[in-house]
Amino acid sequence: MKLQIERSYVGALVGEYPDLNFLNEQLKFGNKAEIPFNDMSAQQLEFLHDLYLATGPSGLGNAAQIAIL
Repeated sequence: MKLQIERSYVGALVGEYPDLNFLNEQLKFGNKAEIPFNDMSAQQLEFLHDLYLATGPSGLGNAAQIAIL
């Protein structure tokens, strides 16, 4: 399964995990980047989960999706 990550979250994710900088390249073609969830470490997924939770109710669906993984 691929995760689609919006631009604002990609910036925060890459800031914390520079090895994911390749996601920025995908943003040249749109506002979302895609990555297979199994290409991310548990720590990276947890960080993204926490970012989604911090956005409030609008991020709960995305946070739940990651929690299930």
